[in-house]
Amino acid sequence: MRKRAFTVVEVLIAAAIFSVFLIGVFSLFNMGSRMYISGSWKFTKQKEGERFLQVLKERIEQASIPSKFVKDGNKLVMNKAGNIGYFVNKTGTISVKGLTKKQFLTEFIVSKADKSQTASSTPGLILYHVLFCEPQENGLAKLCLYVNNKETDPNYVAKSGEGCKFPPNMYSGNFNADPSLYSFPKSPHKFELGDISSVEINNSYFASGTAELKSPVTGMIITMECPKHPETTLQLRMQAKIDSSLKFVEVSF
Repeated sequence: MRKRAFTVVEVLIAAAIFSVFLIGVFSLFNMGSRMYISGSWKFTKQKEGERFLQVLKERIEQASIPSKFVKDGNKLVMNKAGNIGYFVNKTGTISVKGLTKKQFLTEFIVSKADKSQTASSTPGLILYHVLFCEPQENGLAKLCLYVNNKETDPNYVAKSGEGCKFPPNMYSGNFNADPSLYSFPKSPHKFELGDISSVEINNSYFASGTAELKSPVTGMIITMECPKHPETTLQLRMQAKIDSSLKFVEVSF
């Protein structure tokens, strides 16, 4: 009985067919892996982004001028600070790819009135908020909302040429309350959101379609990018009203 061996041509053909099969398997695997990584990243960032923007919106809409209650005979009078009631904001689109240093966007104060001279004897609180981007190792950036009840130093230059920094103790009164008294976390604290590729800030002073002056509004569009798959992006939006008693200052960097 003769034994039949495979020829070299047959072996090569079989190897080629097997290679095509393996390439197809690996392609499907890579596609599935890419879809899983992209989908997982997008789901996670959607939740993280919504939480971050919700906190930012809440804090912006709480922005206020520091005030204190004082006795005037038998009356209680509320005095407001005249020199630190600023909402400082960047406007325009900022691409943060390749960022090498902090890029400051917004600064404002959230305050609670000092009532220590009244029967309630409740001290007030001043929380300085600074929103900025800082570089990540992967070429993208991290959006940070830094909060401190002592001092912040954004080092921006206002278009008006005025120095609008918010140093501590520049307004008389007792603002040393524990932040937890007003349901704030212990300071300093920071909220962060990573994988940012661009931030767009739009400011508006008027209601749409009218000439009547309304509360200033600031809007933000943030675009995030998956570090492993740059073609996968996510865009989130936020809009917040600003107390019209605040002085609104646009800044350039």
